[in-house]
Amino acid sequence: MSKVFVYLRVSTSEQTFMQQKNAVDEWLTFHGMKADDYVGDEGISGGVTYKKRKLASLVERMEEGDALVVSEISRLGRTMSDLNKFVNDELKPRKLRLIVIKMGLDLDCSHLKAVDEMILFAFGFSAQIEKEMIQGRTQEAMSAIKKDIAENGFHISKKGKKITRLGTPKTISRTAIDAAAEKKAEEARKNPANIFFKKYVDAYCARTHGVINYKKLAKELNALDQKTPTGMPYTEQRARAMYSKIKKLYTEQL
Repeated sequence: MSKVFVYLRVSTSEQTFMQQKNAVDEWLTFHGMKADDYVGDEGISGGVTYKKRKLASLVERMEEGDALVVSEISRLGRTMSDLNKFVNDELKPRKLRLIVIKMGLDLDCSHLKAVDEMILFAFGFSAQIEKEMIQGRTQEAMSAIKKDIAENGFHISKKGKKITRLGTPKTISRTAIDAAAEKKAEEARKNPANIFFKKYVDAYCARTHGVINYKKLAKELNALDQKTPTGMPYTEQRARAMYSKIKKLYTEQL
């Protein structure tokens, strides 16, 4: 039986998969389908080749007829060359189905027609143009900041922060590093998903005398509609990784 695999990608660690996941889940529900697995790359630019992302290992375990679902084509990549290589070297030979939600594309890559490839080319070209425009705006903004600093000695950011130099200091004190790490850890301790997981695992370990079956734990969390901090459903591997993270995050032992 064919399976459905969802691929998610965000460019920074501050972003979450939730918006993409919601769009995909809504489409799947409408079409009477259900995802068998979600795979996400966090903090990875679309300019990074698919071979260096989780996308590559995901496709390797897909079989003929399986569907790869993304919210938009730019999640697969933002360069024409990499996108074309991905479709021709990975999707076509494996005879996979590609679904791109926002573009309304549902393609059988084993029988791609000329018009299908033209559509993919057009959307891929659009993603690359968008990437170049973003880079251009970033360079323009940096130039404006440099000019402000050179002429006035400082630049005021949109958030009202006074900037007197670009870049980060070459040396950062250990105190500053420790303070930043503690701040990040404190924010993580206040994350509702982390708090719930810790309390639930405390109760789970009390029931099982400290023996954890991560597969069963993941099943229980999913039944409660709980997600990881990045909005992903739990799997055995994610439950194990989450436990390790929580154990390090909180001072008391689980």
